[in-house]
Amino acid sequence: MDNDRELPQERKSWIEGKSTIVPEDPPGQAGKKSRAEMAQFPIRIDAGDFREITPAAQIALIAWAEHYGLDAWAGHVVYYFGKPYVTADGYLWRAKTQPTFRGITTSWASAEVIKALRLLDIDYVWEACVYDDRFREPIKAYGAVTAGEIHAARESLKGKAETLPIVRKPWGIAEKRAIRSALKLAYPIGEDTPVPGEAT
Repeated sequence: MDNDRELPQERKSWIEGKSTIVPEDPPGQAGKKSRAEMAQFPIRIDAGDFREITPAAQIALIAWAEHYGLDAWAGHVVYYFGKPYVTADGYLWRAKTQPTFRGITTSWASAEVIKALRLLDIDYVWEACVYDDRFREPIKAYGAVTAGEIHAARESLKGKAETLPIVRKPWGIAEKRAIRSALKLAYPIGEDTPVPGEAT
C-alpha cells in the first residue's frame, strides 16, 4: 500500500450500535403522511447504471424501504441496476433496532486473509466483525478495493478521477464494504423482494 497516504487508525469500534456513521433517528412521523406519499424523492439516478428513476419507481422504493423499517430519504436504500440495494447505512440502522446487537469492529485484514482471498498486498482489504448475543462467535466479513478498480477509475475519468471516493480514500470504501457485508449476514433484509413499479 502507499505509505505516503494518510491512513486511518488500525481499528475502529462501534459499541451498542453507537457510531458516527449510523444515521440520526428520523423525526417522528406521527400524524404525518407516509414518505411514500410525499413528493420529490431526492435520489433520482440509479446507482448502478445511472439511468433516471421514474417518479413511480421512486415512490415504490420509498414504500419498499418503509416495509423493512428503512428510510430511503436517509440513504438506507437505493436502486442499483433496477433493484433495491440496502446501503451500509441501512444495515447499520437495522442493527441498531435489534436488542441483541452489541457492536461492530473493523480492522485491516491480515496478510493471510488477503492471500486466501486471492488478492494482492497492494489492494485495500478490511475485516468487519458483528457482535450479537444470538451468536457464539462474531459474524465476520471482508471488503476490498483492488488496485485494478482504482486504475480503472483513473482511466475512465482521467483528470477528474481524484474526486472519486474510490480513488481518494479506497480504504474507506473497502471498510464500508466489509461493514455492509457483515451486517447483511447478521441482519438480512429482503433485497430479492421485487419493488412494484421498479425500474427495469
